[in-house]
Amino acid sequence: MHSAKSQSNKSHGDNIFVLIEQYFPNDGKLEKVIEIAKKSAKEIYGVQGLLLAKVLRPKTKSEPVCNITTWESEEDFKMFMKSDAVKELLKSDMMKNVKDWTSEINIQMFGMEDGWHQ
Repeated sequence: MHSAKSQSNKSHGDNIFVLIEQYFPNDGKLEKVIEIAKKSAKEIYGVQGLLLAKVLRPKTKSEPVCNITTWESEEDFKMFMKSDAVKELLKSDMMKNVKDWTSEINIQMFGMEDGWHQ
């Protein structure tokens, strides 16, 4: 167990911003949507302020593929969204395909209240 002195004064939840993208694949397009989700997660590796990127596979056909990114702050995420890389991504064939291969895309944004990891 860590002593109180060895722990940072900063709470795990200070300024943390979480984005959850949900992609509902059309029939027969699950693997294609997973492939795009994994590619986009790899392409943002090393972006300023990005702490974590995950791709989650649904357990049933009615659930979405999820991309979850965790950022040091909402400001870091907003700066990334204004970048040339994002502008190019939005114009790419990859984005056109994901729109064609899904029935619905939901975006959810959260400020992290609390959290932990081992």
